[in-house]
Amino acid sequence: MAKEINWLVPPRRVTPADGQWRLPKRVVLGSDSDADALGLEKTAAVVRQSGRDAVVGGPDAQVRVVRNARLTDPEGYRLTIGPAGVTVEASTDAGAFYGLATLRELLRMGGAALACMKIDDAPAFARRGVYHDCARGKVPRLETLLGLVERLAEWKINELQLYVENAFRFEKHPAIWQGYSPLTPSDITKLQAHCGRHHIRLVPSLSSFGHMEKVLLLKQYAPLNELPHGSTLCPTDPGSIRFVEELYEEFLPLFEAEDFNVCCDETWDLGKGRTYDECRRRGEGQVYLDFLLKIRKLCQKFGRRMNAWSDVVLNHPETLDRVPRDIVMLNWGYEADSERLNRSGEIAKAGLPMVLCPGTSSWNTIASRWTNAHQNIRQAAALAKRYSAEGVLNTDWGDLGHRQFLAVSLMPLAFGAAESWKPGAADIEAFPRRFSRQAFGDADGRIGDAIEALGTIYLRYGITQANRDPMTSNLQEPLRPENNALWYTLHRQVDRYRPEALASVLEALPEAGVWKQPAGDPFDALSLAEFALSARIIALYCFRSSVAWQMGMGETVGAATYRKLAEQIDRTAKDFAAMWNARNKPSRLRDNLRLFKDAAAEARRYARG
Repeated sequence: MAKEINWLVPPRRVTPADGQWRLPKRVVLGSDSDADALGLEKTAAVVRQSGRDAVVGGPDAQVRVVRNARLTDPEGYRLTIGPAGVTVEASTDAGAFYGLATLRELLRMGGAALACMKIDDAPAFARRGVYHDCARGKVPRLETLLGLVERLAEWKINELQLYVENAFRFEKHPAIWQGYSPLTPSDITKLQAHCGRHHIRLVPSLSSFGHMEKVLLLKQYAPLNELPHGSTLCPTDPGSIRFVEELYEEFLPLFEAEDFNVCCDETWDLGKGRTYDECRRRGEGQVYLDFLLKIRKLCQKFGRRMNAWSDVVLNHPETLDRVPRDIVMLNWGYEADSERLNRSGEIAKAGLPMVLCPGTSSWNTIASRWTNAHQNIRQAAALAKRYSAEGVLNTDWGDLGHRQFLAVSLMPLAFGAAESWKPGAADIEAFPRRFSRQAFGDADGRIGDAIEALGTIYLRYGITQANRDPMTSNLQEPLRPENNALWYTLHRQVDRYRPEALASVLEALPEAGVWKQPAGDPFDALSLAEFALSARIIALYCFRSSVAWQMGMGETVGAATYRKLAEQIDRTAKDFAAMWNARNKPSRLRDNLRLFKDAAAEARRYARG
């Protein structure tokens, strides 16, 4: 029977039993603990979607939640479905919440009756996280983050980190967020409360060494730079650690979680500027480690357990034995069969705690790279299990303006949740349909098929690049390279897609009508609209690339074609702006719209001859 259940997040063990529970017209749900109220209300809402009445509280509950101290896993539960109803047993509030989440998954599949069974379940990892970029393009509205938390909790995610760089309203350093629409202390406080209700830890994360370019470009902070116009703090400048401490003083008190991600990745400038002589004398790895240890002292001062990205330490493996054993290494890698992830054993051998960090493969794309995503995530989860890591942190970045929509990250986030709960158990082939059934009530799987089609479009272009979909830079490239001498020396793509490849892409695009299925929640309705616009953007980019191909081949392109291209760009830009504003603050929208504006103006210049 277990094999017949279309699990999105498969449980550890399912024992089939005879019979079934037929839902009555009125379902009563109850618990002796007020802590279960949210999970019960969510479950009642799913019952009501089947056309039945559902109430929380009252005698003779058919769905009961009870505490059982013999279930020792802090996030584990036992779910028993019998002919008379359902019992969820757990020793903790979190376990009860996850047991009810599993019941909701079954209810969305089961219709009027659920097969009798017993589920004994607990997660493979203590940390099952999502890392969401809020700094390099989109700064999400609070309502967006609250909605995201609700969906992550449904998939049993228990940790959320936000990448903020300068996109936080620091009172002592207001210059670093001027011109942006930063997250505010109030945003963080409200988000944390919502996370707590959904059994998610909101873990602070803040760039503390590298990726400081937006700050270091400002006149008052430029003296802290390793290199002029660079992105890395000079670690030997006493002002650098003082600046970091002042940021921590404002940021960290807002968070309850003990863990703190100090980042410290990709310190590209180190040893190339002010620390050149020091790195030559003592070694770049040791100079890096010295600053890491200063940050560790700050973490201890603020009562935090330090987490840091692993790349620089792995680039200097001689430092591994000198890294304190209380620093958690976040080992990241985003391609299928990632070389860096495959080096996780070196971190484990050094005795360092570790979290494996794959990605959604949505950044630098229009509609994600689904095949790469599920291969990368499964690799990370398998390695985390092999090396007894603390867990998996699935990253969702916003490189180069964060033009991809949140919707295209949702299925990879759900897959990451499944792999974090029970590595290797999710059915990859069936996953898109199972995801759309749970997320959008998609009974016939058409939406799931369409999401998968969009997520694998990148394989049809005939051009592949690591860490990106090459079509995503379409608007940044002029139709002809002579319009921008820089593109003579860069690896340009816009005019290199063969006509047959573009035709294959257009043929694979889902029909527009598939996205018009009613969604019960505004968050979900917006997600479907984002998928629809993503498909339109792909079609627009194919049109523009076909024009660039014809120009490159010396073919005549009529003025009407250029005008049509400009008009499509204008319409898409308008819809892109509306979609951006629906979920996000205005930060960086103008920068992205400039790409559309310039591309439309270029097409009109060609139309004029």
